[in-house]
Amino acid sequence: MVTARRACVDSKPLIVPVEVQVLTFNDLLVLAGIDPAQVRLVRHQDNRLWPGRLYEAWRNDRDAFEDYQSVQSKSRFPVGELLASFVVTEARKTVFVGLYRVTGVDTLPAGSVDFLVRHDTSGHFKYDLQLIDQLGDYRDRAVIEWGAAVRSWVQRAGNQTKPVIEIAEQYEPRFPGFREFVRPINDVPTLPNGWQQVLRSVKGVYLLVDVESGQHYVGSAKGADSLLGRWMSYTDGGTGVMSGSRPPQGRGAGTTRCRCSRSSTRTPLTTRSSESSPTGRTSCSHVSSALTGSSQMRV
Repeated sequence: MVTARRACVDSKPLIVPVEVQVLTFNDLLVLAGIDPAQVRLVRHQDNRLWPGRLYEAWRNDRDAFEDYQSVQSKSRFPVGELLASFVVTEARKTVFVGLYRVTGVDTLPAGSVDFLVRHDTSGHFKYDLQLIDQLGDYRDRAVIEWGAAVRSWVQRAGNQTKPVIEIAEQYEPRFPGFREFVRPINDVPTLPNGWQQVLRSVKGVYLLVDVESGQHYVGSAKGADSLLGRWMSYTDGGTGVMSGSRPPQGRGAGTTRCRCSRSSTRTPLTTRSSESSPTGRTSCSHVSSALTGSSQMRV
């Protein structure tokens, strides 16, 4: 990067170029005594999940995130090398979350399923990744500019000069408000802590939608921990609405989405919404319009 400063020669101003160095992620590696040639840069962003979902998992359910990161459909991480892991936030920032050493690799047995994406991972590569202390002060603080090649989510650090555009404490995204809140049931345990506090403090009526079948159900949260407690009971297959059974029959929490609404009806609904989810399935993003015969005033 080149800027300019003013100088004077015989009382006449001159513009003199001055070169300013831009801090890069490789600079941070070198300062920590790490050879960038031994590091792979890994940028996690999964279009099968809601924007910022992986960052939520890293902050609130580290084991789930690290399991997700360690499983790959192809051989990507050489044993013995280091991974500089980054996660894309809801604000589209590429945030550094840790440096990992690849200590081994195996394959997953038949029937394996990823917790976050809920996809079959049978036969995929399962890497042993050890979080190391170097650059620990920059976790959740250093933000880089990845560049235009976002599909190249694994890159060699030695061939790249990723500018560090921010070093600051990152914060959880603000709660979107009940009018906009909609999440898969399985995401509830890893919602930001501030969001969980909001849901824990409010009792009310909510809507569950099975995004595969389109089946809807309106329920009421009146017990301990309010909305949060009610929804948490579904994440492990627990009981809940529908006269003490579980969300829409024949489906699991992995395909069920929840949102807050206020309705005068308490009966199951089977109308469909045409709204599309990030996975291409039916979503309940604006599904309250399908609640015919009820007042759609959200909590």
